[in-house]
Amino acid sequence: MATRREKALDRLFRALASAPRREILRLAARQKCAVTQFARQRNMSQPAVSKHVRILVDAALLIKTRHGR
Repeated sequence: MATRREKALDRLFRALASAPRREILRLAARQKCAVTQFARQRNMSQPAVSKHVRILVDAALLIKTRHGR
């Protein structure tokens, strides 16, 4: 059975294994960016970007704030 620490490391490595997620992290390190803004810049769908963001948040690599609706 995996320990809590091993599970956290699994989430971290899974998050970093994806090039689009690494690109989201690079952008987020420079400026705040809405999911829709990132999706337009990278020609990705909003649901795809949201899924990547959710994985980054679950791995504690990104903090998500909600504005608007």
